[in-house]
Order: sequence, then C-alpha cells, then structure tokens
Amino acid sequence: MPGTADGRAQAPRNALTLEFTDPVVEREFVRRQERDSSPLIARHAAVSLVIWTALLVAVWVLAPDHRVDALLWVVCLIIPIQLPLLVLAPRAETSAECRRIQRHALLAHAVDAAVLVALVHVQLRQPAAAVALLVGTTAFAAACCRHRAVHVALLAAGVTLLYQAVLAWQWGMDDASTATTALVSLAAWAAGVQAVLAARNSETALRDAFGQERLVETRGEERDAEKERADRLLLNAVPAGVARRLRTGPGTRTVAVDQASASLLVADLSGFTAGGGPMTAADVVETLNAVFAAFDDIVEKHGMERLRTVGDCYVVAAGVTQPRADHAPVLTGLALELRDQVLAREFAGRKLPLRLGLHAGKVSAGIIGRGRFVYDTWGDAVKVAGAMASLAEPGTLYASGPAHDLLAGAFDCESRGVLAVKGHAELALWLVRGPAARTTAAPG
Repeated sequence: MPGTADGRAQAPRNALTLEFTDPVVEREFVRRQERDSSPLIARHAAVSLVIWTALLVAVWVLAPDHRVDALLWVVCLIIPIQLPLLVLAPRAETSAECRRIQRHALLAHAVDAAVLVALVHVQLRQPAAAVALLVGTTAFAAACCRHRAVHVALLAAGVTLLYQAVLAWQWGMDDASTATTALVSLAAWAAGVQAVLAARNSETALRDAFGQERLVETRGEERDAEKERADRLLLNAVPAGVARRLRTGPGTRTVAVDQASASLLVADLSGFTAGGGPMTAADVVETLNAVFAAFDDIVEKHGMERLRTVGDCYVVAAGVTQPRADHAPVLTGLALELRDQVLAREFAGRKLPLRLGLHAGKVSAGIIGRGRFVYDTWGDAVKVAGAMASLAEPGTLYASGPAHDLLAGAFDCESRGVLAVKGHAELALWLVRGPAARTTAAPG
C-alpha cells in the first residue's frame, strides 16, 4: 500500500484495476478526473484535427491516387467525431456532462484507429506505418485525456483485434505470407501492451498525487479541529477577550487588567443538596453541569465574561476585559434572567436555591500560573459581591449601594438596610425585584 514520508498510508487500492477500495474516495477521484480531463479532451481534439489535416495534405501530395479516399475518411468520420469534442468539452460542468464527454472521447479514439487502419494499411499498403500510428494515437489519447487504464486496455484490445481482422482479410485477399502477417500481428499486440502500460503508469501517478492531496487535506482538517478544540478549552478557562490576547501573543504570559469601574455577579447555589433527599457525588456533578451550562448560554448571549466557578458559586463580570459604561445595568439584566431560568425549571428533580449578589467598583484581574493557569479576580469587589449573595434569600438578587447607584432607576429596587464589610464603610443593601415599570405621560 502506498505511503508517505511521515509513515501514514494512503487510501488502499485494488492492485489490478487501481481503484480505491473505499467507494467514497473512488467517487471523489473519478469526479475530479472527469472535471480536470474535459479541457484536456478539447485540446486533444484540436491536436487530432491538426494532425489529420496534415496527414490529408501529405496524402494529397505524395499519393494522388488516394486523395478522394483520404478526403472521404477525414470529412465523413474524423471531423464529425472530433469537432463536437472541441466545442462541447470546455463547456462541460456537471458530472453527467463530463462522463458523456469521456465516453465520446473514447469513441473518437476508436474511430481514429479504425480510419488509420483503413487509410494507412488498406489503402496505402503500409502495415509498419499503421502499427506505429496505432500505438501513437492510443498512447497519445491516454496521456492527453487521462483515460482510465482499464478503458485504455479495452480500447487497445479492440483496436488490435480490428487490425487482426484486417490482416486476416488482406492475407486472404492478397495471399500474403504467414510470416509477415505474424510479425505485423505481434507488433500490433506489443504496441497495444505498451499503450496500456503507459496509461497504467499515468493513472498510478495521478492516484498517488490524489492520495497525497487527500492526506494533506486530512491533516489540515485535523489541525483545524484540534485548534478548534483548543480554542473551546481556552474559552472555557478565560473570557473571550483574554483568549484573543493569548492567541495573538503566545510569548506574552503576563495578562493583567485594572478597571476603575466594573461589575461582578456571584450566583450562589449553596445548600441545594439539602432538599429532595440525599445526592451522590455523580448527582451533584450532573446537576451543577446542567445549571452552569444553562448559565453559560445566557452569559454568551449577553456577551458577558464568565470568570470562574468555585464549588457551587458561579462568577460573572461585566466591564473587566472589555470596558463598558453600562456594566452594572447589563449585568443586572443578566442576573434577573439567571434567576428566572432557575425559578422556572427543575434540575435533577428539584428546585434550586439560587442567591445572587451584585457589586460595582474597582476590579483587578489576570492570568495566574504557567502550565495550569487560571484567570482570576481579586480585591474587594469579589468579596462584596459574595457577601451580597450570602445575605440574599433564595430566588433573589441583592445589589450593593455602588451598583445600585449605577442602575439609574432602570430597575425596581427596595432598600434592605446596610451591610458592614471589612475595609469599607457601611454599604447600602438593595433588593432588585425586576425592571422598573415604564410610565407614560397622561394625555393633556
């Protein structure tokens, strides 16, 4: 079986017919050959017409007694067969049209051979020249038109048998010697074998090149698939903006950002294993996977930045890697959608106690680690958002005072007092019920 320099084998082939054993690969090869051979067939038809015209001129000058015969053969047989190939082959586009052109070309080659026998051998009495022209036209047709070696073998056998019939007929008519007839017959068969071997070598080279191209394409597809898998894994570990920086600058491992104003959301599912009976480790993992997959879809839809998951906490950011002025309102809208998603569904046959906490302020983030890196945030923002979530009742969203100040009245909020956070003055605590009701002016 043919191989490549890297040790990877090409698609296996039948040793006799050279066909690929995989029918899908064989059909692909045949379609490509049909497509590529049509312009070659047109050029071969043009060359054939030129050669026959030159032969007709030679007969006209050198054998005046056979002018009419040669003219009739060329005008009545050669031109009607070759001219349509010259016109139609370049216009063949579909597979069916290309196959018809291929069959027409084989018929044209057979007619060429028959006319050569009739004109050169029978009329001009030149058996050696007829044999040379027969092998020449068969080999030339196979090389120029990329015919299958099997088809060339059938063509050569048919031409040789035709020539044998002519020899037998002429031997009976002219009482030629048996030795001469045998020699000419042997030469004709040898010429046919040479034409078939040339076609087989040509087809083998074409199939080897095709197999090599498929290997290159397959390796390219494998590389693309591997790159896509790596990109997906990277996007699961870091936000899209950070992933782009890592891909475009692989030599730069230090990735850090400081944002004076950004928002963080903590979605806390702590205590979800308490209701509905005991849960195994597999049940816990399956439930968290289902919840966080639903969260990922919503985060991706809104273009937010999922930072990490820690146990049963899910952390999302807005305005960290991609600064934006509306980070608090858009993250609040996302939080309410997460809340509604959890309230409307059951996961593993139970309702989940989702608590949400939102805070806005200064955020620092970056890549930590080398071989096994993680994208993380640090500072008071995460701590305050986590504190908001821990105080919220299941199915509610609490926002800090700084986050509430950035909502600009876009949401219906209710004060829930103040919260003492280490390192901060007392922070106001707000329950976010939902989008604010739109008011319309009374008609004047």
